[in-house]
Amino acid sequence: MKKIFIICAVVIVALLGLWFFSREPKVAAPLRKEIYNFDPAVCPGKVVSFTMADPYMRGIIEEGQVVEVTLNWYACHPMETGDLVLYRFTEFGDPVIRRVVGKPGDKFALVSQKGQGWYLKINGKVVNGVNGGYFFGDPNYPPPLSLAEVQKKGVIAKTDLIVFSSFGPGEKDSGVFGMLSTSDMFGKVTNQHPEPKEAGKDSTKEDKKEEN
Repeated sequence: MKKIFIICAVVIVALLGLWFFSREPKVAAPLRKEIYNFDPAVCPGKVVSFTMADPYMRGIIEEGQVVEVTLNWYACHPMETGDLVLYRFTEFGDPVIRRVVGKPGDKFALVSQKGQGWYLKINGKVVNGVNGGYFFGDPNYPPPLSLAEVQKKGVIAKTDLIVFSSFGPGEKDSGVFGMLSTSDMFGKVTNQHPEPKEAGKDSTKEDKKEEN
């Protein structure tokens, strides 16, 4: 009986392994390589198509929606509040799109709302979501951003930024991870509604220029 149990366990583990490694990545390997290896000396960089893989920007960018991202945009353009940026929250995860709510030089403050969580003020104004108030975290425990508020004395450094999802509490953003580094940004969403590309056409504007 014990032997049968061990064999069944091995089979289950093997099947789970096959399922895990056969899954389709949210970002195709060639595209991920193109995003991660853009030329930092070229600004603006290539324009790549990116498919929104999660629902956390609902109301601004829908899950499954295809947008165009200009890589290395911020090497020659200033960051603006409300920009939609492609960035990585971890070295091992796929990049995601979130909105900039706090840029370098902005003053920020966290406020606890009993029973709802925390909300953020940027330059004295409350940051909202697409559906109104934007609350995140546990009201009984300071969120990661509170550490940055103390360390940076409530001012966003020139190499930092704060990004949120479109609605609270959000996911894979500053409400979860705290202050983020501008070095982890790949580019800016410069076209939310690109025209469908014809079959066989190249996916970047740079490639089209090279053809000419």
